[in-house]
Amino acid sequence: MFGQGKKTYPLFTEERGTNMQRLNPSLSKEIKTSLGPEREVLIAQKGKEIEKLQQSIQDDRDIADDENENPAIREQARERIAENKAQIDALENERERLEERLSLCERVRNIFKKYGFTVSAVVLAVGTMIGVIMSTLTKDLKTVAKGVGNGLKTLGKKIAAILPGLIGSIVSFVFRAAGSVISFLGQNAWVVIIGKPSDLYDKNNVDWAPTVNMGHSNIKDPAAAASRGSRAEKRAKISIQPVKNKRAKKKSEVTTESTDTSSASSHDFDNYFHDIPLQEYVSQDSDLDKGCQFHVATLEASVQTTETIIDLHNKDEYTRNLQCELSELKQKLLDAQLNMETFQNNNEKTQFYTGLPNFFMLIQVYHLVLPYIKSTSTNALTPFQELLLVLIRVRLNVPLQDLAYRFQIASSTAGRIFDRWSEVLSDRLGFLIHWPDRDQLRATMPSVFQKNFGNKVSVIIDCFEVFIERPSSLIARAMTWSNYKHHNTVKFLIGITTQGSISFISKAWGGRVSDKYLTENCGILRKLLPGDIVLADRGFDIADSVALQQAKLHIPAFTRGKKQLSAIEVETTRKIANVRIHVERVIGLARRKYTILQSILPITLLKAKSGKQASIDRIAKLCCALTNLSDSIVPFE
Repeated sequence: MFGQGKKTYPLFTEERGTNMQRLNPSLSKEIKTSLGPEREVLIAQKGKEIEKLQQSIQDDRDIADDENENPAIREQARERIAENKAQIDALENERERLEERLSLCERVRNIFKKYGFTVSAVVLAVGTMIGVIMSTLTKDLKTVAKGVGNGLKTLGKKIAAILPGLIGSIVSFVFRAAGSVISFLGQNAWVVIIGKPSDLYDKNNVDWAPTVNMGHSNIKDPAAAASRGSRAEKRAKISIQPVKNKRAKKKSEVTTESTDTSSASSHDFDNYFHDIPLQEYVSQDSDLDKGCQFHVATLEASVQTTETIIDLHNKDEYTRNLQCELSELKQKLLDAQLNMETFQNNNEKTQFYTGLPNFFMLIQVYHLVLPYIKSTSTNALTPFQELLLVLIRVRLNVPLQDLAYRFQIASSTAGRIFDRWSEVLSDRLGFLIHWPDRDQLRATMPSVFQKNFGNKVSVIIDCFEVFIERPSSLIARAMTWSNYKHHNTVKFLIGITTQGSISFISKAWGGRVSDKYLTENCGILRKLLPGDIVLADRGFDIADSVALQQAKLHIPAFTRGKKQLSAIEVETTRKIANVRIHVERVIGLARRKYTILQSILPITLLKAKSGKQASIDRIAKLCCALTNLSDSIVPFE
């Protein structure tokens, strides 16, 4: 507590929500600077506040330098940095003012307490003592010199009154001049003591900044300004006189030429007027030509106004052109952005970037997945833009760096968005890959299947492979090598219904695995019911495995140990080939629609975290689910 008179003031106030204490802002400046023993406490408190602000600046600078942070948050951090710097400057100024009110002993003691007993501390202490001594001497010298100077001036006035005549005037002038000189030297004693200008960055020097005649005493006289304005107006009126004279001269010349055939008296009359100087009669101040003079001035003013209107019209037209160009550029910029507004009512753009048939289907997928995505205000992209990033990635096989440039984010941010959304999309859209019931299969069986195989065909199976980068491990390299593709691949088993929709997709297996082993271990056989028919290619030698499920396998016949196929085998093979081609068409549709399945995938997509699917499994499942949203390639008859 600090007391002044009968009032008591709390010295510090505690900030809400923190344990920090600040100097009470209600204290007046006089109270703050006259605390006596409390001055050192105030100086220490201001030092703590400065350290706190410096730490806040460091935290905000880390946020402002983070390229992955939201631009709005980074801008707010920069503004807080500027505000904290201004507060630090104010606190340092207050601390310097408090330190200036310390005694010389206290200043020296604080220097050694802060820097220790070092050479630099000794030099600083000596400099402080010299500065205080010089300041005291200068102040005393100013006081004494001012008193002596005023005394000499007063004595000079009295001498002038006592000694009349020239001698009195001279003596009085000498005394007054001496008083003025002594007063000037007292007020500017630093000039005598220092004798040279200050250094460039010597802020503590009295001559570092101007201190004399800093008031605003040179104010222009309004009367003089008005007088200059009237004179300028008169000069402007006189400047248009030559223009009027030239027009009058041209008019008189035309009149002379047109009256060459007139009488001699009129010719003499014209010559009489031509002999008069043109400027004389234009500048005459008679009452007879006031109307003409007014008409000429009005005509001249109208000509000037017309020229100004033309200039303004040109400027307005130029401004309108710029506004139209700006509107066109803004519209082009909006069209180039990837957001919900640019995709709405644009099915062609939706189909190109996402593979979905129209915007309605895209927005349904968005609303289906949105509740399972965590989004905050600090995200760089909206949820719809994040969905577009994932769909563009699988649709066009665009690198993550390209997507980062398109959406103006970091490549690492684009990778995290793709991983998070692909996992949710594969889980939420997994129901689109559906194994239908037998009743549903028989109700939707196309006529081409009913004619050749009845209504018991449940699935058509085949395998397809996707290229991957060459693994560094020899074991992984051997497991993924495909003798058929002559490349490192991963293999999937796909099953489609008779209507052409994908009803099963397996996980990724190494390219070395056989079709038989993959079929027996991927889980598709457990979905078969007794009496079902499975259509497959020649490589699927799984008749025994299918028979264990009381189902039947139909594959094309092959000439193993035979010279040629029989007529019945040829007919059976033709029937199977006519309908089995649909599975190859579906595989081709999925790979053409989502070209990531045609590319060489990086090894990182094959790695799986504990308890989660590998990225390649999620991508294949997502592509098959989105393919089922398109129209079927098998006609329903």
